[in-house]
Amino acid sequence: MRLKFSEDMSYCTEFSQMAENFLKDAKYQEKLLGIEISILGIIHQKERFVIKSHALQLENYSLNFLEQSFSIRFTLKITQMRP
Repeated sequence: MRLKFSEDMSYCTEFSQMAENFLKDAKYQEKLLGIEISILGIIHQKERFVIKSHALQLENYSLNFLEQSFSIRFTLKITQMRP
């Protein structure tokens, strides 16, 4: 799946809908433990925000909205992707 990043809430909504549509047809959905998202930048894991990302042109950007946008329950792991 590909979706161009935007700071708008509409991005979050569209992203969660795409992921849920993909997962609803998963053969073993009940065994799904989580989803991992990698973001190019410096991530504060505990507080769940992007400290700085040159690629996304973000600073001090909360990622909590992303987890809240999903209607399905799972663990969301956000990791720092290195160039």
